[in-house]
Amino acid sequence: MSKINRAGIGGKLNYCQQRWQALRNAQVRTVLTVAAVLSIIIIYQSGILTDADALTRYFNCTTRAANKNGTLSLQNVDNCYDNVFKGAKAAEKELQAMKLETPSK
Repeated sequence: MSKINRAGIGGKLNYCQQRWQALRNAQVRTVLTVAAVLSIIIIYQSGILTDADALTRYFNCTTRAANKNGTLSLQNVDNCYDNVFKGAKAAEKELQAMKLETPSK
């Protein structure tokens, strides 16, 4: 009788250990998933903040130009855009070159 009881208790402990290990694995997977999602969100948010900073600098530039002269001309706006958004002139030239290369219908 004592052999049966010992086997029953040992079987229950083995089941509990397996169950505990499965729960532990699930917790580790959950923590890793949450950490991955949070890191992706942080990287995405930092990109948005960079764009917002560029817009702030652009608006500050146009405000300074308007306050300096008392008026805001289209040339001032273009200069601010080209100063803040580097590469805007090069992209505009590429776009114009593409338009010239394509035959009109």
